[in-house]
Amino acid sequence: MNNNFDPSDDSKHRASESLATALHEPLDDSPSLSKKDKQLKSTLYLKEMSERLVDVRTELIESHRAFSKIERLTRNEKKKLTALKRTIIPFLEESSMHIRSASKTIAPIGGLEYVHNRDETDRKQIAQLDKTSSDKNSIKSIALLRLEHASYSRTPLRPIVNTVRPDPVPHRLKKKRKCNLPTIMSSVRPPLDNIQYKPMEVICILSRIPKGSSNRCNLIKYFVKENLVPIKMDGIYRLLRRYEEGKLIKEDWNLPGRHRLLSTNDIANIQFDLNKFSGSTLQTTEIGEKIRIIQKEKVIAQGRVPITKEDITPCMGTLINYQAAIANQDNVSICTSVVPKTRTRYSAENSLISAMALLCVIAAIHYDVCT
Repeated sequence: MNNNFDPSDDSKHRASESLATALHEPLDDSPSLSKKDKQLKSTLYLKEMSERLVDVRTELIESHRAFSKIERLTRNEKKKLTALKRTIIPFLEESSMHIRSASKTIAPIGGLEYVHNRDETDRKQIAQLDKTSSDKNSIKSIALLRLEHASYSRTPLRPIVNTVRPDPVPHRLKKKRKCNLPTIMSSVRPPLDNIQYKPMEVICILSRIPKGSSNRCNLIKYFVKENLVPIKMDGIYRLLRRYEEGKLIKEDWNLPGRHRLLSTNDIANIQFDLNKFSGSTLQTTEIGEKIRIIQKEKVIAQGRVPITKEDITPCMGTLINYQAAIANQDNVSICTSVVPKTRTRYSAENSLISAMALLCVIAAIHYDVCT
């Protein structure tokens, strides 16, 4: 054989490099992120950042409350505490609300609010475990532990060079009139643990105030603003409504409620079944059928016999929520239309026959047989 290889031919070099890449690098069958997949990840990231801003605000409120109890403070320190309460804390609260509302505009599918709340519940449980298992973290709050967990995987930002700015022009500050809280707010007893009120404490305080009065509304706003309750105004009104209807009132906030229809392991198993075959899809009706099958298997696993046919029919909102939870898994893409690959095409892309055929073509091009 006579070697007629021309090193100036760039196309031959590129062909040999592609062959070497195909033979040495592993094949990646994971689907590429589509535009909707990126929007889903961005939506959940914005919601998480909004919650972390709320945690920062909570920690600043606790710090302000602790430093305000110190009697001997300089004038400059009092000004900084005032600026913290009147400027920084309201700014964080407003920023969190704007980020949360902006995340709803880019959400590609419904149910992402449920996915975010589910992830936040898991993060809170992890922080609670760290708080109880470590003596070092026992004095830290849940909000601070969530901030520490979020900072583990954060990429450090590029430092910004501070430019020289002109000195601000001094201006005369207007003296603001001090606004004292109404007498009914100042006469309310503090929480038993000096941190937050329990549900029954809130009911005992608010039930003595006439329903629909301005004092009751202002007191509820005061509880939420000062972070004396871990819920919003709507949650307090629902709590009072449950008390008036004679329903059960829990002893503490955020106690474990009803079990999820699909646990984290169930969703991971569904994701594993989807990745068995390329191009597999899952509709809301199929999700409902899987929920019924999994619930029946749980009854059998508990040693009970499903004598009667349990009619578990999730509503459309529940199906959309679990559909979003499945879409948030790895190697699962949001697609409105898909072209399934045939078995011949799948074999041609993943077998060694194509690589060997390319090798034979390159060998035939680079070498000529001497006659």
